[in-house]
Parts: sequence; C-alpha cells; structure tokens
Amino acid sequence: MMVWWLKSISEMFLYRNDVIKGGLGRIIDNINVYDGVVVFLMSDVALGFGIAAKSIDSGLLITMSSI
Repeated sequence: MMVWWLKSISEMFLYRNDVIKGGLGRIIDNINVYDGVVVFLMSDVALGFGIAAKSIDSGLLITMSSI
C-alpha cells in the first residue's frame, strides 16, 4: 500500500507526529486499519514506512483537519 503526502506535511511524519488528512495527496490500494504503508512525497521521494490509523472507508467521513 502506498500513500503520497504534500511537502508541507512531511516534517510531521519525519518527527513522528500524527499526520492530518489535509496533507494527503494520493492513495493507492484500499487501505484498512493497521495496514503497513510506504510513504512518499508528491515528487516520488520515499520518506519511510508507517501504519494506517484509519481505513479508507472511515477516512472519507472525517474532516480535513482530522488525524
């Protein structure tokens, strides 16, 4: 599973903070809760690995400033 984040949000991830939905640029595949994800910048630079806190289905129902 892969996700792409906007550059402005990348520091939150690199400093191990939670990332808000508004920083999400793109998602590939159907992500479920606790799935492992590979994290990229929108310029396809790999940032690392993470674990999804929300599934795609529940993520569509939350606001842009939610974690």
